Amino acid sequence: MQLFDLDVAKKLKIAKSTLDGLELIEKYIENGKSKKLTFSSKDGTKLVGILETSHESTDACVILCHGFRSGKDDCGHLVRAAKIISNGYAVFRFDFRAHGESEGIDYEMTIEKEVEDLTAAVELVESKGYKNIILLGSSFGGGVASVYTVRNESKIKKLILWYALIDYDIFFSSGSFGEKIREEAFKNGYAEIVSKTTGKIFRLGKCVFEEAAKLNIGKDLRKLNIPILFVHGTNDESVTYESSEKHSKFCKNARLETIVNGKHGFRDSEEGLNQAIKATVEFIRK
Repeated sequence: MQLFDLDVAKKLKIAKSTLDGLELIEKYIENGKSKKLTFSSKDGTKLVGILETSHESTDACVILCHGFRSGKDDCGHLVRAAKIISNGYAVFRFDFRAHGESEGIDYEMTIEKEVEDLTAAVELVESKGYKNIILLGSSFGGGVASVYTVRNESKIKKLILWYALIDYDIFFSSGSFGEKIREEAFKNGYAEIVSKTTGKIFRLGKCVFEEAAKLNIGKDLRKLNIPILFVHGTNDESVTYESSEKHSKFCKNARLETIVNGKHGFRDSEEGLNQAIKATVEFIRK
């Protein structure tokens, strides 16, 4: 189960912290510490995930919830997983429907269906004996993780939100997916979004725009009592830093880790990525 070529990664001059993370993941795979699991969402959609751990005795598992057009094998996801695993915790990273190896049609994806996917993932992790479950949601996945946690707080020990998309209503009306994309979606049933990193086209259904207008995740987050960590860069070009700044202030038991000059994904700053990972691991430990 080879996910990447380390020699190619080195030639691309990927940041050292990222290479270290990829090398750790490769070792877990070689040593049999990485298991691919197939499971089903509520509607029968087949999903694929990877369960990894370096300590069989741990009862804590961090479930990684990737963003829109990303996936469980995204480079940033692998680095997060490696650093968390190396600190003694299990990690479950999976592909939401219509992403990666999981089934599903892209334009039929909705926030609610991704919440159902996450519900199935949590149930799978619970069935493996993990009692302390932590969610780490990034970007679009941060909003999904938030919705799930609000509905199932007793199942989640802590919530970590990396540059999380909380204000769906604002984002899908005036953000990166503004009026032009919205018009295309309502005219054709979906809008074609091209990934800046992979060049792949994702067809975003109009159902997401309709759904987003009805959600108020920020207000619901304020009801939570569990610890919440917001991690966000001040120069995020996709999801505004001000969103995390605002919501972290109103939540009962939350703090914000600010990555100065950090952009979306922290891909352009090894220092920023290291700061984000360090804050995350320390938060999990407490």
